[in-house]
Amino acid sequence: MSTTPNYGWDKPTVGGDAGSWGTKLNTILDNASAPQGVDQVVKAVSDVANAALPKAGGTMTGEVEIKTERAAVEDKGTISGATTLDIANADFFYGTKSGWVTFTFSRTGGMTSGKLYAFMLELTNGGSAGTLTWPTGTKWPGGTPPTLTASGVDVLVFYTRDAGTTWRGALSMENSA
Repeated sequence: MSTTPNYGWDKPTVGGDAGSWGTKLNTILDNASAPQGVDQVVKAVSDVANAALPKAGGTMTGEVEIKTERAAVEDKGTISGATTLDIANADFFYGTKSGWVTFTFSRTGGMTSGKLYAFMLELTNGGSAGTLTWPTGTKWPGGTPPTLTASGVDVLVFYTRDAGTTWRGALSMENSA
């Protein structure tokens, strides 16, 4: 077995078993026109990747498809009084309103203008007795907060693109119990 210079990996032998990568890999890496070892292939791929997006920064552009994204969920339980929804902790909040509620939307670590921050709120009995106050700067379709269900579940969505100065809110599902 020959050892390659960059990583010290052992190049498998032709006809070796699957545990040593076998004939197919050797055929790819040891073709007559451009013989090369595993280390040269890995180094070339690594160089291209490092040039495309440096490890210490850089900007990725283009479309990114994320297939395994899951939203973090936070159960707020019984919601009353001053209540903070910290979007550093979750993307989806749920709870049951009891009495007056004054919401604050925040993000531990802060927000940056020009970046999108969004979350959903599933609120049970949002229209029940007691005032419901949204953060200053919350904007609603038609300029008026929605009338929520007194005994049932409503789902609201919110986003900001100016670091929380303005939150755009909408009733996504009314009385979805």
